[in-house]
This record gives sequence, C-alpha cells and structure tokens, in this order.
Amino acid sequence: ADDVGRYLDGYPVEATNPTTGDRFARFVARHRIIVAAAVLAVLSLVTGVVVSVRSAAQANAQAQIAESAKSFLVDLFRSSDPTLSRGKELTVKQALKAGTEEILATPNSMDTQLRADMALTIGEVYYTLGAFDEAEKLLQLAGTLIPASDSAAADVQCSLGKLLSDRRNKEDDPLAAIERCVKIRASHFPPGHPKLGLAYSLLAHEHCNAGELDACGDAAEQAVRSLRDHPEHGADYVAALQNLGSARSRLEDYEQAEPLLKQAVSAAKALGPEGDRRRALALNDLALHHMRTGEPVRAIATSEQVLAIYEQLLGAEHPEIATMLHNIGLQKLDAGQAAEALPMMERAALLDAKSFGSDHWTVGYDKRGVGLVLLALERHDDAQKAIEEGLSIVKNALGAEHLRTRVVEASLARVYASMGRRETALALATQSYETFLEKEGANSKRARDAAAFIETLAP
Repeated sequence: ADDVGRYLDGYPVEATNPTTGDRFARFVARHRIIVAAAVLAVLSLVTGVVVSVRSAAQANAQAQIAESAKSFLVDLFRSSDPTLSRGKELTVKQALKAGTEEILATPNSMDTQLRADMALTIGEVYYTLGAFDEAEKLLQLAGTLIPASDSAAADVQCSLGKLLSDRRNKEDDPLAAIERCVKIRASHFPPGHPKLGLAYSLLAHEHCNAGELDACGDAAEQAVRSLRDHPEHGADYVAALQNLGSARSRLEDYEQAEPLLKQAVSAAKALGPEGDRRRALALNDLALHHMRTGEPVRAIATSEQVLAIYEQLLGAEHPEIATMLHNIGLQKLDAGQAAEALPMMERAALLDAKSFGSDHWTVGYDKRGVGLVLLALERHDDAQKAIEEGLSIVKNALGAEHLRTRVVEASLARVYASMGRRETALALATQSYETFLEKEGANSKRARDAAAFIETLAP
C-alpha cells in the first residue's frame, strides 16, 4: 500500500505496481516441491558456471549460460508478484538461501561481474517475494561491485529505489536512489529512450508520494513521451499517464487531469487481464479526482469498481482491500453517509493490523478515518480517542515532522475545536499548516483548508 498519503485532505491512496500475486501464491501452495526444485536447479546451474569459468575461451559461453540462468530465475518470480505473501517467509526462499550465502561470502572467489550480476538478480527476486531486508543486502553489494559509470549501476539504483519506496521506513530515502538511476541512464541513453522513460516513471511516482507535484508532473511527462511508442512497456506507460493525471488533478488543473486519467484506464484495459491491477490503480486515482471536483457519488461508484477488481485478484483479506474500504468510507462520509462509512473504516483498520501489525502507520491512518466518521456522528469523545491513538502510531512510525503525521494532527485539531478546546486546536492546526505550506505550497488544498480552519479559531 504505497501511497495512501496522497489522498485529498489526507485520504490514503494505493500506489503500488501492478501484480497478479494471488495466482502465483496459490500456484506455489499447490506445487511447493516443484517450484523449490526448479529454483534449486537454477542455482545449481549458476554455481556450476562460477566453478567452471577457467579460461578466456570458456568465459563467453559461460556468460551466456549465466545470462540464461538469470533470465529464467527472474522470470520465474517476476511473472507473478506474490503480494499475498509479501513480508512473510515462503518455502521458495529456502531454495535461494544457498546461492545468497555464496554471493555474500567474504572472501569470495566468484568472478566479480558474475557475482554482481547474481547479487542484482537474486536481490530483485527477494524484493518480489517481499523479503526487503535480504533484497537490500544483495542490491547494496551489487552497487559496490558495479562501477558507478556502468549502465548496470542504474539498474541497481532503480531496484533499490523501488524497494525503499515499498518498505517506507523512516530512514529510507528512495528518491535519492531513483535520482541516481535517472542520472546514470541519462548519461548512457538519448532523450526518449524507453530505459530512461522507465526511470522517469519511478521518479514521478516518488515525487507524487512526497507531495512534490510540479516535479512529479515534469518527470511523468518525460516518462509518457519516452514510453508511448513502446508497447512492451505498456504497464509502465499506464503508470506514467496515471502519475501525470494525478499530479494535474492535485494541482487543480482539472481540465487536463480527467482525460489523462481516463486514458490511463483505457490503456490498462487494452493490456488484457494482465493489466487489471494497473487499471484498478488508475481507476482509484480517477475516484480521487472526482472527490477533488466535488463529485463523491461518482467517486464511490468508481472506487467500488476498484474494490471488485481487487477482491477478484487478491481475495477479501488483502491489504489492498483495506485501502479501498478506507477510501470508500471517506467518500461515503463526504457524501453524508457516515453510518455506512463506519463499519468499512473499522474493517479496514482490522485488515491493516492483521497484514502489517498494529504499530504500522497505515493502522494509524485507519484510526484517523474512524475518528472522522465518529466526529460526523457527533460521538466526540470516541472520535478524540480514535484519532489520538492514530496520531501516536503514525508519529512513532514516521516521525513528528512527517507530512502524514501533520495530516492526522489537522484532523485531531478539528475534534478538539468541536469540543471547545480552541487553543489546543489552534496550536495543532498551525503546525500542520506550516508543514503543508512547506511541503505542498500555499495553493494546495490541504494548505488552503488548514488556513481557512485557522481563521475560524482566531479570537
């Protein structure tokens, strides 16, 4: 669930890459022995390559074998991202352990190039499986083995950036890694090259996550221009259109935003069943656009399409379901349907706690949503308790200065104001406004709403 913080007025939004993980997870469950044996066979082949490289004459042939092994191994796991199993131990991981230990061993007799190549490859596999810490070790190793001027160094930085973006720890800096990727690729490929477009697509996504909307739009435009004529990168083209449309919508350029988002939905649909997840993401951003234009009924209808797609692809217990329940709950709240919104919000909180743990920031955002609904139902004490609990979780997970922390504080300020605690409300609202001003600019909706709310509290 990448990107719930992008929601209008702090509403959470999903922004993850498209996957078909449920199907893969079920395949693994049915064929654990076969899959593990296949992975072990590939790792045995790679190990054989390392051992058998003896002369310059053999090197080219063995490099081709290693590349084939790499492609097979990556395709085996990339074909379906097991999102349902992300962050949990899989039997297949045990099959990777032997190869990983050999790559990380110090001292190491493995050919440097092959070691770097395999570190990158298996690091990407671990990322696909949701084993972020194992993936990071291998990707960092690949980064030290590959010269910074080599185009492969960009692959390492882009992979590392995606990993850090998904993991979202306080100390992670995905934007820096992705910017390095863009810089390296720009030195190797001409403007308009699809490799550069892929990097710009990642950069746009990260700028949007950070609320840097102008930068998001600029990077997304570069990505759209680079990818539009490359159907082999259809999903990434859809993502670029979606980021561009979302940035335009959040900047209130509604005339341009809606056609871009609808184009993203159509392009994803043209990809067939493999584009269903990306279509859901584009529809989700279109629903948020409808909220910004004051059309909550259209937003609810669009979000319910997203929920139906996710339930079919991922099952009823997946964290993406929690995100959509939260979003639809907030949309129903805006449409004056608070009583219908409350059970959706409460279920979202339970699903996120089950998936990520009760101390994850998404659970804090869910509690904020529950509190907003309770406030609309005039259950002020319950609303205060829910949002204070949410604030504690988000602050501990992301830090006191984080944009999402300030969003929760702004909501708590409204609860305090409704209970007559004007001074406390004013203090919270003011520090939230200052962060919105710094991160998103004076013209952002959050900043304008906060400024208007502060005026109501002035003596």
